[in-house]
Amino acid sequence: MRPMPNEMNPPKAKQREHKVTKHGDTRIDPYYWLRVKDDPEVLAYIKAENDYTNNVMNDTKALQEKMYNEIVSRIKESDESLPYLSNGYYYFFREESGKNYRIHFRRKNEAGAQEELFLDVNEIAGKAKYCSVDFNISPDNKIMCYLVDTHGSHYYTMYFKDLSTGELLPDILHNTGEMVWFNDSRTLLYNVNEGENISKEVKRHILGTTQSQDISFFQESGHDNYVFMQKSKSRKYIFIQSGNIGSNETYFADADDPGGELRLFTRRMNNLLYVTEHNGDMFYIHTNMDAKNWRVMVTPIDKSSIENWTEFIPGKDNVKIEGFEVFRNHIEVIEKDYGLTKIRIINLNDNKSHYVQFPEDVYNAWPVNNEEYDTEFIRYNYTSFITPMSQYDHDMNRGVSVLRKQKEVPGYSRDDYVTKRLFAPSHDGKLIPVSMVYKKGLLKGNKNILYLNAYGSYGMSSDVFFASSLLSLINRGFVYAIAHVRGGGELGEEWYEDGKMLNKKNTFKDFISCAEFLISEGFTFSGGIIAQGTSAGGTLVGAVANMRPELFKCIIANVPAVDTLNDMIDGGVHNAPYHFEENGNPDIEEQYYYMKSYIPYENITKQEYPNILIKTGFHDNNVKYWGPVKYAAKLRENWKGDNLLLLKTDMDTAHFGPSARYENYKESAYEYAFILKCFGIED
Repeated sequence: MRPMPNEMNPPKAKQREHKVTKHGDTRIDPYYWLRVKDDPEVLAYIKAENDYTNNVMNDTKALQEKMYNEIVSRIKESDESLPYLSNGYYYFFREESGKNYRIHFRRKNEAGAQEELFLDVNEIAGKAKYCSVDFNISPDNKIMCYLVDTHGSHYYTMYFKDLSTGELLPDILHNTGEMVWFNDSRTLLYNVNEGENISKEVKRHILGTTQSQDISFFQESGHDNYVFMQKSKSRKYIFIQSGNIGSNETYFADADDPGGELRLFTRRMNNLLYVTEHNGDMFYIHTNMDAKNWRVMVTPIDKSSIENWTEFIPGKDNVKIEGFEVFRNHIEVIEKDYGLTKIRIINLNDNKSHYVQFPEDVYNAWPVNNEEYDTEFIRYNYTSFITPMSQYDHDMNRGVSVLRKQKEVPGYSRDDYVTKRLFAPSHDGKLIPVSMVYKKGLLKGNKNILYLNAYGSYGMSSDVFFASSLLSLINRGFVYAIAHVRGGGELGEEWYEDGKMLNKKNTFKDFISCAEFLISEGFTFSGGIIAQGTSAGGTLVGAVANMRPELFKCIIANVPAVDTLNDMIDGGVHNAPYHFEENGNPDIEEQYYYMKSYIPYENITKQEYPNILIKTGFHDNNVKYWGPVKYAAKLRENWKGDNLLLLKTDMDTAHFGPSARYENYKESAYEYAFILKCFGIED
């Protein structure tokens, strides 16, 4: 790229030969050395890239400020959440103008009770550049356990606070993940974190003892299996799940007996996945056993092994059962029906059921804060491209929903916008859903800029959402769309399987087909598209940039997984075997060559690429910083033309970007300013 006046020349990373040989195939990775995190030359190169990016973006500072002010103007800066009931207390939080983090309160569920401030995340964060905090209250409501991560690395430190006195207990646990309480309120289980929110071991801690005294409660010996925990809604059992993407097994303990035995629910079997819950004298099991789109089984609590399971909700060919919540008299079932979430309520007394009714054709909904087991009401979030986040309470007996709170968006009117869902034919005839939103009055005719987003991995759906920040682009005539490509979970398990491992290229071809379809329909034009992807979605946008660069004006690659072949081989991803079921196993020759044929880093060629903004976090444990950094270095070596290639490494955060809300607004403004700069839009 030729530098503009007053702009620096782009940095150029040194090349050092590093050979990687697999299956008789030798690849040269000249930027392998960038993996050494504490190497001064690595840090110098990252700094040089950041300095160059700052220099190039310097002329957008006023535009960034304008976009930031627009975004903040549509935020109710001081707000209070809707309280939810949990174990005798109502919990809620406040956000205050100028403060980055939430302030948490509770109020006892009795007349005249006063609110109690029990956690101010702003105080915990202090001057830290990043701060993530979660909390868990003991069953007797007297002790708060809270977990703090100040780097975004998922390595938490666990603290304990006496809620009656406000004093911290001497117990401090390091390198932890999730935790659950036993019902005695002095014994707990916690995951020993290995990074990426991954654990192989569960330890037991008793309040008043040191961490060195904690015993190992469960340990996974398999190299590709990891551990997760949850407590039943009935609060009678603790479940420990050990497994990977393809199979798992569950153990359970009596929550009333901290010294009791840990029992196996049912043995691990190839391709068997299951999640358990408890209700009365039965366990409920969400499983893929003989049901590609999953089903729900039940079994007596004293006969948990698989041969005793009987069907409660059958699976369907065209509807995926994504999960459920059990209450004393009802079960709430979450279904995905051709890309749309449905909530089904079943009365356990008479087995009659109904669906929660939603007002729009393109929407997203999910249960939230349903902590109480003995209740006749559930709460769910509802949103769409044009409906701000809304919370409803649903009467499970009467089948009636009541709006309790909708997020206020100053200056916004939903009547000014149009949302719809179209279907784009892909290369093999599959119809790919595309959800979109734009300003009313938009004229077709191949003059509109399109912002196209997708993920397409791990069976995770890319659901629609309301984002007031996007109005800054939509109000300027942009069309925003989500391509629900294969590899995601929008259309069931088959949709996922048709976009992973040896079918992964379908994900990229679907995205390209969606872009071409929207061009043919007059919503945009070739070279007028922004492609955005995050993490595994970064694999997607990196691949399509190599395959069809002429379609896109900009690529926004947030913490992109663009070097996964090398990471899988050499341990760059320390839990690589966990991902084999998704990406493929490079130890298998066919899978190695298939991965090699699409991984973005491996397929960079000398050609004219779109404008590309690559963002990464130096402390990212999910997608290590060096993948995006190596990707930028190799792109620079092969770059042709005058488009922008920028690498922005945040030295204080990790995979999920800034934790502070105002910093997130600034990041959105930064990305939008980059997009407008690429299109030559100055206002």
